[in-house]
Amino acid sequence: MAATGTRLIKRFTPKRLFWRSLLILLIPMVLLQGVVAYIFFERHWDTVSRRLALGLTGDIVYVMRTIQKYPEDEFREWTLRAAHREMQVNAVFEKGAHLPAEAPPISRKMDRLLHHALSERLVIPFHIDTRRDDRNISIRIELKEGVLNILTPRKRMFSTTVNIFVLWMVGTALVVTGIAIFFLRNQIQPIRRLAAAAEAFGKGRPEVDFKPGGASEIRQAGAAFLDMRERIARHIDQRTEMLAGVSHDLRTPLTRIKLQLTMLRETSPDAGTEISDLESDIAEMEKMIDEYLDFARGQGGETPVPADLSALLLRSRELSEMTGGAFDPSVGPYVRLWRRARRAVELPDAERLSEAASSVGMEHLELSEGRARLLVEGVRLDLGAIAKGYALDEALAVLEGRGLHRVLIDGGGDVLAGAPPPNISGWVVAVSPLGADGPVWAIELKRQAIATSGDASQFVVIEGERWYGRGTADNKGQHTLNFAALASVIAARGGTLGYNVKLILEMGEETGSPGLKAVCEAHRDRLAADLFIASDGPRLSADSPTLFLGSRGSFNFDLRLRARDGAHHSGNWGGVLSNPATRLANAWSTLVDAHGRILIDGLRPPAIPTAVKEAVASLEVGATPGDPTVDPNWGEPGLLPPERLFAWNTLELLAIKAGNPDAPVNAIPGEAYAHCQLRFVVGSDRERFLDHLRQHLDAHGFEDIEVSSARMSQMNATRLDPTDPWVTWALASMRESSG
Repeated sequence: MAATGTRLIKRFTPKRLFWRSLLILLIPMVLLQGVVAYIFFERHWDTVSRRLALGLTGDIVYVMRTIQKYPEDEFREWTLRAAHREMQVNAVFEKGAHLPAEAPPISRKMDRLLHHALSERLVIPFHIDTRRDDRNISIRIELKEGVLNILTPRKRMFSTTVNIFVLWMVGTALVVTGIAIFFLRNQIQPIRRLAAAAEAFGKGRPEVDFKPGGASEIRQAGAAFLDMRERIARHIDQRTEMLAGVSHDLRTPLTRIKLQLTMLRETSPDAGTEISDLESDIAEMEKMIDEYLDFARGQGGETPVPADLSALLLRSRELSEMTGGAFDPSVGPYVRLWRRARRAVELPDAERLSEAASSVGMEHLELSEGRARLLVEGVRLDLGAIAKGYALDEALAVLEGRGLHRVLIDGGGDVLAGAPPPNISGWVVAVSPLGADGPVWAIELKRQAIATSGDASQFVVIEGERWYGRGTADNKGQHTLNFAALASVIAARGGTLGYNVKLILEMGEETGSPGLKAVCEAHRDRLAADLFIASDGPRLSADSPTLFLGSRGSFNFDLRLRARDGAHHSGNWGGVLSNPATRLANAWSTLVDAHGRILIDGLRPPAIPTAVKEAVASLEVGATPGDPTVDPNWGEPGLLPPERLFAWNTLELLAIKAGNPDAPVNAIPGEAYAHCQLRFVVGSDRERFLDHLRQHLDAHGFEDIEVSSARMSQMNATRLDPTDPWVTWALASMRESSG
């Protein structure tokens, strides 16, 4: 019963906020008026009505007693005239008459009150009739000589207080309700605007013009929504840019296999038949990818599609329906539009956005087994991740069909594992956390796959005639060359390497490689080796190979000065309030001089070893076309540019903020913030960097400046002795290979 009652209440309860708020206002008011009306009518009105009845009864009884005492006709007529004149009572004496046997019915409360009052004063028969059409009350009393018939206006039994009370109560309630509705609408309007803006953004519509308003809590929610919308839009932009390279990612596994097959054909002529079969399978896969891309660029009409592509499109439609359109393979017009915007360095106008929106939506695509039809012009498909997963599945099928079962395929964010390596239960894949303090997940895969969103900062920048592609030099290019080199060695040595190779594919470098140390410690025995080679970073010069023997570490920290809450007008307070930006700038000048020289001894490294000096002396910095010009007078004096870059510490101010740089105002900021970084070499006092900074600032009178480690605060420095035998061996190998 309780559940049924709850459902009924929910069914009849208004759904909109305005009407619910109005109910919250009206229900207590109606209940209050009901209680007041009950008390008034049941107590006050009852008392007043009873007193009126008693007053009328007294007049009637007085007339009756007077007639009984003075029955003479002359005196009786005088009494009746006086009653009419003074008491508003019209009395007629019907001599010799008698009351009817049946009295008029008594049903209304007024009848009962008057009948009760007369019954208390009279012991003789009487009748009351309040239902006359002439707005009078008739009271007939039977006396010895006849019947005394008294007529009196009905209004003598009513109090005008009742009408006045009801009028004031209802009128006041209406006025108060009207005022409340006026203010309630003004308060709810900002909430409705916020809901409309959130709904429009959630449905992917163009941004509506929304400005927070209303009460402080609603303004706070509106400001939070604007911040959230900006962050989500920025994330969507980054996501869209990443999808721009989906065609490249689809071909990445195939390109690697083709490269290895090409090199294998040169080194193993006897394997020509098997290689040709593999190349035929790869060509078929490329044909399917090309058909998908051609279909995505289609301009309408019904088109026959291969069975594999048809199944992929049908599955995409199922996913689109399951996710309510969150997964939508028809977003090609948006992808194309944003690619064009990046090339032009200009956002698309509203007309182009509206045109693209008219072509997006799975309702514009009609699918059936083996056939597809675009219902509107301009539809372009972009299957994205589901196509990458399909390509990996097909690649694994081809490899296993040729006897290669122990494989791990990376498809640019999608990792597919085949059978595990010998003597272990599965491939171990470490997934980096989103935050610095999040857990690192080590997942063991065996004939399974895992997909991540990839690096959200991947993008392509076109600058002049040179194209910069993220990952080509750092470090997909190196990995491709490494695998190709291993394939060449295997081919040259008749199918064996002659040594064991253990690979660690680490994908969290840009966030400080969280969890890498824990994974290595957990699998120390399995990763034991005689030599560790890291394939990372670009060449110093495009035409010369580079052998890295280590890298400088990084220590990121923040400087923050909070002087007060909020900003204050510079015309009213300038000269009497300290400026946090000025103090922070002066504090920074005590850390680094005007030429970039570090002024804190605790942040400076020890002397550069002779072997390191000799190793970097011949290196040329900034020699590649397009590199920035090296500033000869910047950094530690007395050192060569390569020594300052590779063998010395540098302290950099990466970002600084005070006030609002994008929209400056005439106000002294309440706080200032700087994000800084120390690049340091081996031998630096890295455990006490924060202590050195704190002591230095305190000594120079900047006790109010906070110093704290930033996210991804430290990456340790590494250095291999240039005289190590492995270095000599690697250099000799490079000379022999590249001349």
